[in-house]
Amino acid sequence: MKVHRQARIILGGTGPRQPRTREEKSTFVTIAAEQFGTNLRATVATTVPNFVRGMVVPITLLFLLARRHFGLGTGAALVGGVCVLVALYALYHLEETFHKDLDYFEQAL
Repeated sequence: MKVHRQARIILGGTGPRQPRTREEKSTFVTIAAEQFGTNLRATVATTVPNFVRGMVVPITLLFLLARRHFGLGTGAALVGGVCVLVALYALYHLEETFHKDLDYFEQAL
């Protein structure tokens, strides 16, 4: 019973955390869309949430593998740490869009 309580604390509840408010979701989509020009923003805004949903399967498989080898608490911490490291790596390499002209034009062939 103690292990299950620790897992809930480590995992942040009983299941994957979803954005709790519309503001959280809209901020997430806006940040993703701002990385692209005006001609691709609508496509990005509809595609990025699907990429996030798609990552649930590999993360869950990694967690199941880690849980089998390291136990519930350590496996959850390991998978969470890997996710945080990947997010920090992506954030470090994210290009700043302030003062950047995002009105791209496609060249006709």
